[in-house]
Amino acid sequence: MADTASLIIPDIRTGFGMDSHRFAAGDTKKLILGGVEIPGEPGFEANSDGDVVFHALFNAVSQALGEGSISYFADPLCRKGVTDSGEYLAVIRDIMGQRGYAIGNIGIMLEGSRPRIAGREGPMKDRIAGIFTITPDRIGITATSGEGLTDFGRGLGMQCFCVVTLQRK
Repeated sequence: MADTASLIIPDIRTGFGMDSHRFAAGDTKKLILGGVEIPGEPGFEANSDGDVVFHALFNAVSQALGEGSISYFADPLCRKGVTDSGEYLAVIRDIMGQRGYAIGNIGIMLEGSRPRIAGREGPMKDRIAGIFTITPDRIGITATSGEGLTDFGRGLGMQCFCVVTLQRK
């Protein structure tokens, strides 16, 4: 039997996040995904910009740290007029850094029939990498239409799932 005192357990944490929003009626809002404006598509019904990628990523990092959902942090900011989800993500990034963690990697999965994600991953990766001061190759972004089996696959909105690993600096 191994001496447990001699085992070294790396301080790596995993978090899983999710978010979804319907598309807003009309052209009153811009569509923001992964911090990038996607022209020609309606924005999301949300108090904020509704960026499902940033919201799912926030929830994943927060979960890995043992914190609460995005609404706990974002709702007070939204009441102050802050609707940029990048500002919300900066809050959890700062908490992560104060606790001595850094991003190991990020996996993002989008479901929706629109907009097409192919060819848009690069700018989203660059924006996320800039926020967390990591290289874009630590971020994977994939998408599916879901074959029209859900409201997302039928074009009524989008959902995003995100997994992150955090490691002690």
